[in-house]
Amino acid sequence: MSCRSGVIACSGMLHWVWVEGEGENQTIEGFVVFDPFHSSEQCHYIDPPIDLSPQHSVISFGSFQKRLRIFQKSRHSLDEAGSYTIWELKDYSNSGTWCMKHKVHFKDIVLKELFFGDTFKKPGRLKLLFPFVIFLAFHPNDSKIVFLRYAPPYRRVNYILSCNMRTRVLKVVDNDKHIRPIPATSVFLFVQQLWPTPVPPLPLSALPISNSKQGCIGLRDL
Repeated sequence: MSCRSGVIACSGMLHWVWVEGEGENQTIEGFVVFDPFHSSEQCHYIDPPIDLSPQHSVISFGSFQKRLRIFQKSRHSLDEAGSYTIWELKDYSNSGTWCMKHKVHFKDIVLKELFFGDTFKKPGRLKLLFPFVIFLAFHPNDSKIVFLRYAPPYRRVNYILSCNMRTRVLKVVDNDKHIRPIPATSVFLFVQQLWPTPVPPLPLSALPISNSKQGCIGLRDL
C-alpha cells in the first residue's frame, strides 16, 4: 500500500501514514495508530525509520504476519545506487522501533529467466527495468519475498514478479497480456491457512460396544 492509499489493518489496529507537504516537498512525519479494542478514545504515534523521505524514495506500506512493514524503492532507478529496502516494526513502545530486514541494490539483482528476451541481459541495461516496477505485496509466508508488477506504458505486457531479497533473484510469477494493469492499492492476498483441518470426534453412540462374556463393558455401560 502506498503512502497515499489509505489505511492498513495489522494486529487488530488501524494504521495511517502521516504525510506533510506537497509534491517534491513531501515528508513522512510518522504513522498514526488507532486501537479500537483497547484505546478507542485516542490514537498512538509511531516514528518513521531514519531518512525515510518520499523525495528520494517511493514508500509502500503493508504487513507481514501481524508485523508492520515498509517497502522503500529508490526514486533514482537509473542510478547504480538505486535499491529496494524492507523495514519492519519490532515493537510499539517508545514511539516504535524499526529494523532494516533487507536491502538490495538494483545492480546486484539477477534475472531468473529471459522473460524479456535479451533486452535486460545486456550489460548496463537491467537498470532500465526498474522505473516501471512497482510494489504489490509482501509474501504471506516467506519474509524474504515481495511481489512486484512490471507494466511499462509503451508495451502491452503485465508481468507479476517476485523478488527474493536474500538471493537477489527476480523472476516471473504470472504474465497475462489480457489483464488490465491494476493499481497496487487493489491487490489483496488470498491465503490458505497452513494448519490441518480439524476433524470432529465421533459421537459416543457410534463407537463399538463389546458384548464379550469376559467382563468387558461398552461405553454405554459406564
